[in-house]
Amino acid sequence: MAALSLALKALGGATFAKDIAKVATKLFVLNKSFQELSGSIKDANSRFRSFEKAMADVGTLLVNDQANVAKLTKEVDALVASMGLNAQDTVKGLYQIISSGVRDPAEAMELLTESSKLAIAGVTDLSTAANGSTAIMNAYKLQLQDITDIGDAMQQTVVLGRLRMENLSSAMSIAMPIAANLGIGYKDVLAGTATMTKQAFTASESMTGLRSAIRSVLQPTKVMKQLFDKLGVSTGQELISNAGSLQNAFVKIREAAGGNILVLEEAIRRVEGFNALLALTGKNAKTAASDLLEIKSATGAVNQAVEVVNRTQQRWGDRSQAVFDSLKRDVGSFTSLFVKFKDIVVVKTAEA
Repeated sequence: MAALSLALKALGGATFAKDIAKVATKLFVLNKSFQELSGSIKDANSRFRSFEKAMADVGTLLVNDQANVAKLTKEVDALVASMGLNAQDTVKGLYQIISSGVRDPAEAMELLTESSKLAIAGVTDLSTAANGSTAIMNAYKLQLQDITDIGDAMQQTVVLGRLRMENLSSAMSIAMPIAANLGIGYKDVLAGTATMTKQAFTASESMTGLRSAIRSVLQPTKVMKQLFDKLGVSTGQELISNAGSLQNAFVKIREAAGGNILVLEEAIRRVEGFNALLALTGKNAKTAASDLLEIKSATGAVNQAVEVVNRTQQRWGDRSQAVFDSLKRDVGSFTSLFVKFKDIVVVKTAEA
């Protein structure tokens, strides 16, 4: 103990003790900084690896076009940062777009960009928005230049009806295929859905009812054929073509029945279709016609909604976070090389 006291005295005594305390404090702060740095590097690596894996999944759909996968990776990263998107959700949306048949990388990116706007406007995730828009494109065999019009029509449907974008997108496949085969415009179906959801039907129930009613026109019962005779047509396609829209065709059917509900019930096979016809005719006909007109003239609906949503604090936060996440992925792309090298050494050593 005496020797320790002499040693401390020789080194400066109390002054040395104070110096030791200062150094210890600095070491503690430095250690904490290293821990924070280590945590940041691990987070950067994790974000990069998750993004890399997700893009690798996309690459499995384009095995013969890996050069464009690398290009897509850069473009997706830039889109995420510029629009304030979630990287994983964006890549998931890209996967859905490509798997739906859009194999050209440039077209896939354009569709992804428009779907991103629709997702922001509809306050939903990108994959949901992409699923809905591609469902219409595929059912009607539309081209890429139609995607903006599709998005505007979908957004206006949400504005007019009592439903969310995710409800609309998930129900899209119920009625769109049969409507497309019969030559009924997708805007007719969307307008019918908007009108019906205002009457307490869900999006799914609305689409199911429209599909049922369309089937009754496509495969007419004996009573429906009698109504066709009164209207001077022989097929449902002819009736819809002459009427100009699905809604007008339903109105004409109701008029041919003289407004007799029992006759209409016999003409329409299923209760879902019967309910859909009633929901778009009679006292509801004016609303149905107005909804169809608004959806047909909904140019710019998505961009207008995006402007409104982007003014919120949540969106500013999303956009700021997306920029930081992009920077972290850039760091992770570099630091992950060392981790990958280590992993390769471990594997190769085990294999030797």
